Amino acid sequence: PRTSRRAEVVCKNGHDCGVASIEAQDGHVVEGVIYEISAEDRERLLRFEGVPDSYSELQTNVLTEEGESLTCTLYVAVPDKGAPPSKKYLQFILDGADAHGLSADYREALSQTVTCC
Repeated sequence: PRTSRRAEVVCKNGHDCGVASIEAQDGHVVEGVIYEISAEDRERLLRFEGVPDSYSELQTNVLTEEGESLTCTLYVAVPDKGAPPSKKYLQFILDGADAHGLSADYREALSQTVTCC
């Protein structure tokens, strides 16, 4: 199910270019997908994404399309100067947004993200 939160997708400084994250912004909404994962997969995710060095975990309530409020874990990039994503990484995000049926307006907003290379 799609979720929303008053925030926007931003890019934080990662290896060569930015990585995806979210941060609260008045008037902005983040759409996304909720996954239920096993404890074993969560441990793999934490290692792969570099928690806590690159990302931190944030517990928050999200609203489903059906109006249900769920407590979910978000992974937020650690604060830094920020950097734009590569074109390849942005395309990966856009492909996911398309595959999961996020709104056309949201996909269009994501497509306007400035890239680094």
